[in-house]
Amino acid sequence: MKKDNFDIFDYLWSKNKVKKEYIDIYKISWDKLMITYLIGGLAGTLWETFLVIFKKNYFEFRNGSFFLPFNPVYGFGLCAIIIFLHKLNTTKQIFVVGAVVGGVAEYSLSFLQEMILGSKSWDYSNRFLNINGRTTIPYCLFWGFGCVLIMRFVYPLVFKYIEKLAPRTIKVLGTIFLIIVVVDLFFTVGVLFRYNMRQSGNEAITFIGRFFDSYFPDSRVELFFPNMKLT
Repeated sequence: MKKDNFDIFDYLWSKNKVKKEYIDIYKISWDKLMITYLIGGLAGTLWETFLVIFKKNYFEFRNGSFFLPFNPVYGFGLCAIIIFLHKLNTTKQIFVVGAVVGGVAEYSLSFLQEMILGSKSWDYSNRFLNINGRTTIPYCLFWGFGCVLIMRFVYPLVFKYIEKLAPRTIKVLGTIFLIIVVVDLFFTVGVLFRYNMRQSGNEAITFIGRFFDSYFPDSRVELFFPNMKLT
């Protein structure tokens, strides 16, 4: 099937199997994934922000960053889902593998945050069927359901519009976004590392550490990361 004849609605409403021609239309590349990362990160920030407003009736920063509105957990999560699931062609496969990938991703991010930064942003120790407090079986099933929605709706729709851009434009945008995200993650991880060190009474020994301490004091860190708990 030629790309120009691709019918997005035929893809979205297919009941069981997605034809192989549809799967092969969209090629995965790092620059497209960078754009996808920003879309997933922004969607995650909006979702969590409005959820907090609805449940707690007040605003809370939920973007997981000091500068950008793109939550890294959701950005990396969406990219991981697309990378691992884009060649699966049945809803059952997507659900099962998505549940596993989502659970592993959530567990891994929690583990890495605790090992590198000495902190946790979520703890499900008191939740039903939790796995070391980092994820739960019900949440894994929720991830599976979410992956079905993403792969049936979000992925084809997003990539359809991305591929309307010229290849050079996609590469330029991907490069710019990559630089912005790397710089943002460097500052975010560095600031959180120094926050943890300050709580342990360790003074900064480098210019970068002193810069972080001066411009990102505890009050600012706790404002942007209200759920973070030191371990």
